[in-house]
Parts: sequence; structure tokens; C-alpha cells
Amino acid sequence: TLQGSFRGQLHVGVVSPGQFFVPKLLTSFRRQHPELRLKLSQGRRDLLLERLAERQIDLLIGGYPPAEAEVEIEVFARHPHCIVASADHPLVGAKDIAWAALSDETFILRESGSATRAFLEHLLQVQRLQVRTDVEMQGPVAIVAAVMAGMGISFVSAHTVQSELASGRIAVLAVQEMPKLLDWCVLTRRDTPLSFGQRLLRDHILAEGGAAAACRIS
Repeated sequence: TLQGSFRGQLHVGVVSPGQFFVPKLLTSFRRQHPELRLKLSQGRRDLLLERLAERQIDLLIGGYPPAEAEVEIEVFARHPHCIVASADHPLVGAKDIAWAALSDETFILRESGSATRAFLEHLLQVQRLQVRTDVEMQGPVAIVAAVMAGMGISFVSAHTVQSELASGRIAVLAVQEMPKLLDWCVLTRRDTPLSFGQRLLRDHILAEGGAAAACRIS
């Protein structure tokens, strides 16, 4: 029975940008399988990978993990990242913005350990760009509020700014070679076969995740 293998509950871990679409995915799963209880934990990828390895969560929705992670990886959607600014920023509406044009901007950074921050730091290194990075915020909600207030610009998952883009409170800057498209993945332990319930949820995410994760980037 389902009950015997995992006590009737599935515990899903999700990196913070996923909190903006994963509940929709879990709602459709619950309609099909109301007998299963679901628990959702949001956090940083490195911490969630530890919890997955320690069997504290059943599966993880996030980006590609480090090469040393002992996990199975299945991609289900694209994950766009872009540079955003307040709606009245002088570069809003400009086309083909060179990275060098951002050299005087204050970049609002995610906290240390964030995969989004690490990716931005890599991009800045590739572009050989020194920028002001003296503002740091914990989590995407705080970042979005700071950008809207005009504190600086930021590199964010497009999922985190969908309502603000729709209402015109935030704008995507048309920087060259942006947006960057990463992948959304389902990560499961390599050393343990999936239970029946875990397979049901994984298969649902793979089938429906692309539609649930669709988002605008302009």
C-alpha cells in the first residue's frame, strides 16, 4: 500500500524561486491523489540537498546540483533569469544594453550561499565587470521590494517578479545575452528506489511542470 512505504506523506523541498509556481503544481497533484498528505519546505539548494541525502525530504525541485551530489536529475522546465530595475530606471526601454553600461549601478545581491548569487558573480567575472555590491538581501521577496524602491538593480529568477512585471512596478533590462535560461529539475536520491507515491509525484512534476513554470520575461 501507499501507506506502508512513506506513512502517507510526501515531503517536497524547493529552492526559493520555486515557491512562486510549485504550489500550483502540488494543487493539481492533490486533486488526483487526495489520500496523500503533502509537506513543502523552501530553502537554499545546498541545505535542501543535505536534507535529501539525509532522507528528510522525498524529492527536491531546484536547479542543476554540484557534480558531486549523489542524485538523479530530471529536467522538466526552463528557468529564466534576468536583470531587473525599478520601473522609472533610466535604462528601462533601452535596447541591447552592454554590460559595461551597468558598471556604475548598485547590484542588490542575494545572501551568501544562494545559487542565484553565485551565478551572478560568475557572470560578472566573465564580463570582467566591477560593480557596487554593498547591498545584500535575504531571499527573493526582499530583493524585489528593494528593486521597486529604487535601491539598485538585481539579477533574479523571472518567477520572483511575475506580479510586479504584470503591474508595471518592475522592468526587465534588455542586457546583451540575457535572459539566461537555466533548468528546473527534479532531484531524487540515487541510492534508494522511489516509493510508489514518490514516483507518482515525480511523474506528475515531469508531465505538468513545464506548463506550471511558464513565465514572462519582459
